[in-house]
Amino acid sequence: MYSIPFREEGTWTIEVKLQSEPDRVFNTSFDVKKHVLPTFEVTLKTRKQYLHVLDKDFQVDLEAMYFSGTAVVGYAYVMFGYVCKNGMKIQLSTLLQRHQLQTGTTTAIVTVAQIIAAAKDVNSIDDILECSLYARATVFTSSGSDIVTAELTGIKVVKSPYSIYFTKSSKFFKPGLPFNLHVYLTDTTGSPVKGIEIEREGLKYFTDSHGIAVITINTVRTDKTKNVQVTTAVSGLRNSSHQARKDITLLAYETKTVKEYIHLSVDKSVVKKDENLYVAVNFLGENGAQVFQQDFISYMVVSKGRIMEMGKWNSKDKALLKETLKVTPDMLPSFRLVAFYIVPLQGYDVVADSLWVDVEDQCMGQLKLSIKKSNKRTRDFRPREEFSLNVEGDPGAKVGLVVVDKAAYMLSKKGNLTQAKIWDEVERSDKGCTRGGGRNNMAIFSDAGLLFVSNQEKTAPRQRFSCDTEVPKRRRRAESLQEAKYELARQYEENAKRCCHDGMMDFPLDYSCEKRSHYITEGPKCVEAFLRCCQGIQKDKIRFTTPELILARTNEDLYDEVEEDIIIRSKFDVSWMWTTILLSDKETDAGIVTHEKTNMVLQDSITQWMVLGISTSETKGEWLQVPSQFLA
Repeated sequence: MYSIPFREEGTWTIEVKLQSEPDRVFNTSFDVKKHVLPTFEVTLKTRKQYLHVLDKDFQVDLEAMYFSGTAVVGYAYVMFGYVCKNGMKIQLSTLLQRHQLQTGTTTAIVTVAQIIAAAKDVNSIDDILECSLYARATVFTSSGSDIVTAELTGIKVVKSPYSIYFTKSSKFFKPGLPFNLHVYLTDTTGSPVKGIEIEREGLKYFTDSHGIAVITINTVRTDKTKNVQVTTAVSGLRNSSHQARKDITLLAYETKTVKEYIHLSVDKSVVKKDENLYVAVNFLGENGAQVFQQDFISYMVVSKGRIMEMGKWNSKDKALLKETLKVTPDMLPSFRLVAFYIVPLQGYDVVADSLWVDVEDQCMGQLKLSIKKSNKRTRDFRPREEFSLNVEGDPGAKVGLVVVDKAAYMLSKKGNLTQAKIWDEVERSDKGCTRGGGRNNMAIFSDAGLLFVSNQEKTAPRQRFSCDTEVPKRRRRAESLQEAKYELARQYEENAKRCCHDGMMDFPLDYSCEKRSHYITEGPKCVEAFLRCCQGIQKDKIRFTTPELILARTNEDLYDEVEEDIIIRSKFDVSWMWTTILLSDKETDAGIVTHEKTNMVLQDSITQWMVLGISTSETKGEWLQVPSQFLA
């Protein structure tokens, strides 16, 4: 744990280097600014995460609740608007609504006709297609003493509520062998959608719980390319133009001297740890033979930039090779399976294939937090009361603990630490570039993050750790402005990265990114990095605009009280505890260790506290405990 020695407002970046890897820099950014904690939470929700062009209205459900669970009584002002594709935010002032709050809830409804009438230069809903609607609500208590404002953004105006991607599939097929195309379907929020019908050339498929449908495409030896079109077949969408549609051109795998192919396939799109994964290996020889002539095939399992497992499969005289692979915790959050063999009598050519397997995000270790009152005569926790914290975890693990006022989470939910973020950071260790396969045998190894060298051929050298053509590693978008800046900057190195940082800096004059770029003298590469980062961060600033949280107080009458009867409460820290404990190496029969922290004293705030724990173990990795909550 480190305390930040400065208090100057602005965006700060912390950079860390490991002694073992001085060339790699790890960094994170955070904002230092003034803020006031809200006294209640305002939540805005829509019944659909999009507005279809055929919808008649746009509905927003509002809920205002104190952190104790009591409903807010007062009134709310709701404003609507939309964000254009160029990032410009348009407020529709004439659509302002006032709602009375008796039970803390209300519903604001605006019709599509009202939106069109209020928007300038908009004649139909098609004019704002792919734009995003937003709703902004300001809630006042009945006395006017407290005010909280919240905003709901990202409600896209769409013709189709779904999007099709091929990011989880290879684009290279082996001529003459069946090819499995992984179709990934998401809704307008980017979340996978289950049970949606996908159609290709009259054949129907359905997406699984991970939003993936596997389409088998037959190929012949003479195919050089394969054009594939995939559409959704949702019965509720009356017009065919409202169905999601996507095209992809598949390319034939390139061979050298040996016209032999192997093709790997698995029985699941996403697996769980400790499961058995069934792997099938198909073979196609130069003369159409489909029986393996080789005695064995070598295989490797690669995850997080390391070879986790390697071995051989017996393949002699087999028409189809079926093997079982045990998915171990070391293979989280994903792994690549690479299989190959060498043909000794024909130039020692290498025949290879690979595939990428996603592993369901699960905890490798254990962490459980529980809170107990020291004074059992009262049921509720009170400020300055003692309590004990019980920690259960893996033997030898380090556990970091912090207690946070729940109101702090209301300032911005974008930067909250989650287990998904931890897995996304671990995924950055993957040196692979594609979802499996490759243009040729050497590309299969390099795209899997491996270096292959023999006396006949070798993989092309890489200039850097990242791929020349970066593919999406995982499904998550940046969840804060600082993460967005990091994602933009990490695409560049050295001087270009500095130009990118310059483009993301706030500029005091009202100059466009293009006008600012005219003053750059470092060359075209610097200009390109500057423009891309400047324009990118301008769009992200709108997406990550933090809802304004306002706290107002009314004047109260002064009362004559005896001074010694007043308990002065002065400890109102937003977060506290900030400690690390080391669990014992001696485990119980259940494989866990228990540690109890006693005589902990609550702060003076009357609020909802959240206890957050992060466990780090050399054998189990990192695990984030879902925050435990208690009311004081």
